Amino acid sequence: MNILAACTFDLRFTYVLSGWEGLASDSRILENALTKEDKLKVPQDEDLLRQVDNELMQTEFEATEIRSNIRDADARLGEQIRKDMAMCMRQDYMSRS
Repeated sequence: MNILAACTFDLRFTYVLSGWEGLASDSRILENALTKEDKLKVPQDEDLLRQVDNELMQTEFEATEIRSNIRDADARLGEQIRKDMAMCMRQDYMSRS
């Protein structure tokens, strides 16, 4: 079942459209929500739109920072694995000599 839901920034639902079973494209569901008698109302307040843009930019910044932290952790882990392998190879070589 497909559901389209809209909520405020404090996570209160303001609109819910359900009942689309099976495969239904997002655009078809959105078109239905915008044309029904009790249609989805999209606010045109510029302050609200600016707030949404700011939140999206902040979310993208946080996602970029998380990806960077993961890459750094992977690099450190890879370096440690290489050091451990080199140590094991050296010990193995020394034990054979």
